[in-house]
Amino acid sequence: MQELENLYPSILESIRSEQKDLTERQKGVLLTVYLNKDIQTVKSLSKLLGVSKAVISRAIDTLESYGLIRRFPDNRDKRSIIVNKTIQGKVYIDNWNESLVKARQD
Repeated sequence: MQELENLYPSILESIRSEQKDLTERQKGVLLTVYLNKDIQTVKSLSKLLGVSKAVISRAIDTLESYGLIRRFPDNRDKRSIIVNKTIQGKVYIDNWNESLVKARQD
């Protein structure tokens, strides 16, 4: 319970901010793309996160509409979709990280 109390200020800040509201699943997909050095595809994200490709595709739809990630066809495998980072996504991740660090310090 203490950890949740420590995160509460960060959650309040998130509610009050102008940043996009993301579901836990969307945050998980976003973090997986940004924290892994390997090129991510819909298939690899599905495998890493243990959910269907349809679930990943829906999360990517939203994240892409917010400009947080981009997807492109894989030139090596026409059936595969590569998921790339964006500057807006990096800013979102950095802001999220800063709010968590600040919450832990308070």
